[in-house]
Amino acid sequence: MKDDGPSEGRGGDRAGGRSRLPRGRISRDVADRIAEKIFSGEYPYPGRIDLDAVAAELGVSRVPVREALASLERDGLVQVEFYRGAYVAPLTSAMIQDNFELYGMLTSLAAHRAAELITDGELDGLATTLAAAGQPAIPTEEFFRLAYAFRREVHRIGGTPRLRQLLGSFRTILAAAGRATVGEHRDTGLAGLRAEWESLHARDPEAAAREAFTSMRRTGEEIVAVLRAHGVLREDAVAPDVAARAHPGDFYARVLGGLITRGLTAG
Repeated sequence: MKDDGPSEGRGGDRAGGRSRLPRGRISRDVADRIAEKIFSGEYPYPGRIDLDAVAAELGVSRVPVREALASLERDGLVQVEFYRGAYVAPLTSAMIQDNFELYGMLTSLAAHRAAELITDGELDGLATTLAAAGQPAIPTEEFFRLAYAFRREVHRIGGTPRLRQLLGSFRTILAAAGRATVGEHRDTGLAGLRAEWESLHARDPEAAAREAFTSMRRTGEEIVAVLRAHGVLREDAVAPDVAARAHPGDFYARVLGGLITRGLTAG
């Protein structure tokens, strides 16, 4: 699995009342569309996802929709019941924070190694991306694309094929959550990327890893706050003891610190 960025041409062409998806990667694009509707609240828990309606809306056959639903079930966003169909799974703060903090731990490994390997030319390229992302007038979707491009370049520089594969497995959830809320956590995301760039520029592996993890953790916390304010989270759909349980963010940070201290990020 490649650590790909957001799909291009998200609006698609319209023909016969259908929103046409780009050819290629159709199942992935369908999964992205469904996930975005879940995070926006358009597909609320515990609603049933009509396979035929999705296929008609997006102008695709039933096959990529089935494949997309299977992928989203693995991500924990839908529940597929034999002979009954697919239903929206409950979004909870723990689920979202887990995804962002686990992704943060993995991306910090790439950032740690990138700080040791990055060239002046690559630093300049990241600086150009940051400058473009920092323009106040750019649309939200363009900011999202640039932020993801920065992250993907750090993964390219410091990640191994296996690490990039693992990072890519988070793509659908993080992209959907980010798109649904990016207008309300844009400043935090940009500040995190700038702090990470400064650490890369200083060739400081420990600081780069720390900033990468902290940035993703804070983004996850802000996304949870936005989704809660929008009424999208459904903590009531899980056992009360699970909903009330403290999220182990500090535990993740300690694990990350141990990895860095032991030098495991270098190998």
